[in-house]
Amino acid sequence: MTPFLSSACEWSSHVTAGISASAILGLLFWKADGLFSDSGRKLVYARIMATASRPDDPALAAELSDFLGGFYSRKVPARRFFGFLLGMSVGTMLMVLAFYIAQTPGLFCQLLSDPMASRLFFGQVIGNGIVVLLLSNYFGLLLNQLVFGVAPQFRSSTIYAVLLVEMLVKIVIFVVVTAVVYVAYAVYADAFTGSPVRALKAVAPTIRDAIAFGNLTSVYLYATIIFSLPLFIVALIRFMSTHPSVSHVMERSLFFLNFENKPVRTLAVALGILFALFSTVAYVVVGLLATMVR
Repeated sequence: MTPFLSSACEWSSHVTAGISASAILGLLFWKADGLFSDSGRKLVYARIMATASRPDDPALAAELSDFLGGFYSRKVPARRFFGFLLGMSVGTMLMVLAFYIAQTPGLFCQLLSDPMASRLFFGQVIGNGIVVLLLSNYFGLLLNQLVFGVAPQFRSSTIYAVLLVEMLVKIVIFVVVTAVVYVAYAVYADAFTGSPVRALKAVAPTIRDAIAFGNLTSVYLYATIIFSLPLFIVALIRFMSTHPSVSHVMERSLFFLNFENKPVRTLAVALGILFALFSTVAYVVVGLLATMVR
């Protein structure tokens, strides 16, 4: 195979892995609108349609600037900062964890009937997952505050750079913390046959499988991605406000597809796009970092 074809195949695998992530959200949220009342769905959907039709509305810009200031400003009190960090991190992880247990054949019954398996499973979730998730989200959120400053503005073009840099930083932190945890398991728990080198070499394959939702690390990875959803939606609305043609396409898509009065389904599409983007970047970054460990 020529170098060009080899490179093309590698990149196609990256894109495929990223796109496959959006299918996971479809399964999780596509029918979730049934959990809300008719009036609630209509109210939320009307707001989404209003945003899609007028993303440049000054009132909307003011609301989104207030939202950014409430969570991504340097003036955010420590109590709110850590409350948002902990609540959002744990909440998203529990949601993805429930989906992972439900879609893994036999896992739920095994956790109920086998105390040892249950202890090992949740020990890994707490000892590995919570640590990786909190640190990744912490540094991502801290970076946002440093870049946005004391008064984040919706109309600032830096929001795109912030989102991209946040992705890269969170992915790198995720990989590094995972590697540290694996080495700690090797040294102190005799995992990976007690070899730190084997532990390090296991990081890249594990995260690659996680991108395809193939192991428990998927739970932490996708929970990390969901944490970035509010910022992604603000960036998407900002993009729509500066590109009217995109806004028109979004509005017509919501109308012609079976999305009427289905706000959660609409949110699932946005999250699916974020999943595909984030996981594609993650696949590339992990591949680059893996070459450094060989």
